[in-house]
Amino acid sequence: MLPATGMGPDGSDSFDVTRWAQVKYAILPVITTAMVPLGIVMRSTRAAVAEILSQDFIQTLHAKGLSRVAVLRHAVRNALPQMLAVMGLQFGYLVAARSWSRRSSLGQHRLPDEQSDPHA
Repeated sequence: MLPATGMGPDGSDSFDVTRWAQVKYAILPVITTAMVPLGIVMRSTRAAVAEILSQDFIQTLHAKGLSRVAVLRHAVRNALPQMLAVMGLQFGYLVAARSWSRRSSLGQHRLPDEQSDPHA
């Protein structure tokens, strides 16, 4: 079973990806964090490939007798630069969002400073 909460037995200070006891705490947050960028990448990939499939050279490939798999391979290769650009942007947003949320959550868990009594 994967734990729903917590940061592991040793906290986040000594995280080691080779120890299952610590990695299992990271699986669910990684999956949930990646869902929104994954949807954007999938939608952009579909749109890019659909645009390429509507171009004239694809009809020429069909006319030459290439199989559907070969034609799709050509379409994906032509859509690859756009797909990689979207993936790069989403990765940048993902890293920035994680570092921002980490900063704000670290501030919430600080211990309060000792307050001196002004009347003492």
